[in-house]
Amino acid sequence: MSPEKLRYEVRNKQIGTVAAMAAASLIISACSGGSATPAAEQTVRTGPWEYGATVTAEWGGDGTPSQWKSVDDGAGKGTNMCVLFPHLKDPTWVAQAESLYDEAKRTGISYDLFEAGGYGNLSTQLSQMDDCINSGKYDVIGLNAISGDGVCSTVEKALDAGIAVIDSINGTSCDATVTGNPKFHQVAAKYYQVAKALGDHIAKQPGEKKILVLAGPEGVTWSDDSMKGLKDAFAAAPENVIVATPRGDTDATKQLAFASDALTANPDITDIVSVAVASSAAMVAVRDAGREGEIKQYSWSPPEDAYLAIPDGTVAAVSSDVVPIQQRMVVNEAIRLVKGELDYKTVAAEGLIITADNFDKIPRTDVTSSPGASPVFHYAP
Repeated sequence: MSPEKLRYEVRNKQIGTVAAMAAASLIISACSGGSATPAAEQTVRTGPWEYGATVTAEWGGDGTPSQWKSVDDGAGKGTNMCVLFPHLKDPTWVAQAESLYDEAKRTGISYDLFEAGGYGNLSTQLSQMDDCINSGKYDVIGLNAISGDGVCSTVEKALDAGIAVIDSINGTSCDATVTGNPKFHQVAAKYYQVAKALGDHIAKQPGEKKILVLAGPEGVTWSDDSMKGLKDAFAAAPENVIVATPRGDTDATKQLAFASDALTANPDITDIVSVAVASSAAMVAVRDAGREGEIKQYSWSPPEDAYLAIPDGTVAAVSSDVVPIQQRMVVNEAIRLVKGELDYKTVAAEGLIITADNFDKIPRTDVTSSPGASPVFHYAP
């Protein structure tokens, strides 16, 4: 199937997905009571911009945070990118689709966006990547991988075909044949650090804790790294005990079942720590169990509704990996990579801990999507 035909088939499927997700978000917001405290207004990035980032030591940097700088307006004209998402089933990925489109407009890069429908659909993502390689129309692939090692042979195929690859957000675990290729680059979300920072924050809160962790699918790099970060944080504070860690795809229905079953089986749970759409599911499960105000809720890579539930205390804190910023960085690094202008192999945006104390100081679209955002699957200036 050609990328062009596949794009329109995927788009038709996703319109229903995004609409259903928006309706679910409204239900959750209505039940939580909402908040009168607005997030800070986003400054529109109409020109070159900067953000705090780290070039890690193992990839040629010294690990010191510094100011990463974008390319100039219009610098991407003539560059065509294939972008692969694992899914668009939650606001985390919708926010990334929005920032992808906004930054493409600023830089002038063209792109086609494809989603695989979920973390169980590795074969779909590999087929989409093959289609992009075989089409001959793309200079670079922005890969948000479903599997850390399952994509590596197809990544190698793209590199052999002369197509640059940005390993973005989710991360891969390919060998030196891939990582040593000058056309391979990484925009890395530091999931271990983001989750550990949240765990450290929770560990500092007083009292013994019985914790439910909803970390997403096992065997996926970002999820496994996050789980390790939380465990390492809680290991340093033995009064924090993880009592359940159900793992599975970040599907709202599945995560709601995980949360509800865990609350029934473990009535002594005091805290829930969850990722992305699992946080939305946890909010519903706590409400349905009649335990609002009893259980403290925390989120990393937070969805919109969890982020907006901070001011009224429904969610105590979130640890944001600022994925909208990182997807903007992907666009810029793709342009530089195609032009041969990168002298480092990976960059990672610095994350944020957000509580009621700093909620109104952080631009909303650094963390999540703007109100009413929806994916744009094709852009050409």
